[in-house]
Amino acid sequence: MEKISLPGGGSARFLAFYAPSYYEVFDPVWNRAFELNLLRCSNQSYARENPEKRFLKIFAEANVEAISLKGAFKNAKIPIQKLFLPDGHYSAEGHRLVAE
Repeated sequence: MEKISLPGGGSARFLAFYAPSYYEVFDPVWNRAFELNLLRCSNQSYARENPEKRFLKIFAEANVEAISLKGAFKNAKIPIQKLFLPDGHYSAEGHRLVAE
C-alpha cells in the first residue's frame, strides 16, 4: 500500500473499514423484512454481500487496504441485538467490537 508523507518527515497509510448494518448481520430481520421490502421496490433479488464486495473492490482498485468487520459482527459472542441501538447505530458494545 502506498504511504503518505506527513509534515515533519513522518508517514501514514490509509485503512478503510467496512462497517456492516444491522440488516446485513441479523438474519431474521433480513429474511423476514428487509429483503421483502427491497423486492417490492426493485422486482429483483438483492444479495446482501454486494455492498461489502463493492466496498472492498473499490478500495483495492484505489490501492487502499480495506478490512471488513462483517464477520466480526456475525460471529460475535454478544447477541447481535446488543451490538446496535434501535436507530441502527452501534451501541457501546458494538463500538467495543469494532475497536477490538
